[in-house]
Amino acid sequence: AFGDNSRDWEEASPINYLREGLAIPPFLLLVAGDREISRAVNQSFYQSLNQYHYDVTLFYVEDKDHVSIDYDLGKEGDAVYRIIHSWIQKISNINN
Repeated sequence: AFGDNSRDWEEASPINYLREGLAIPPFLLLVAGDREISRAVNQSFYQSLNQYHYDVTLFYVEDKDHVSIDYDLGKEGDAVYRIIHSWIQKISNINN
């Protein structure tokens, strides 16, 4: 999935395995603001999940890149942590 073979990319992409009636958990998609391709790919995945009526939430994190999302997670004042925490609370309330 991380090489140069586009066939590997297609086979690794979860969007290619979506169909109606799957038993999948809720999705939280966090998209770093530094890469336009990430925005496009995640928006497409979000729309496909919605099309099949799966529970999906999408957040754009404009002021972070992929590394800073990971590195800053849980630090005091981290907005991504608050997003994740709120999302977990929401899905926990829905599933109880």
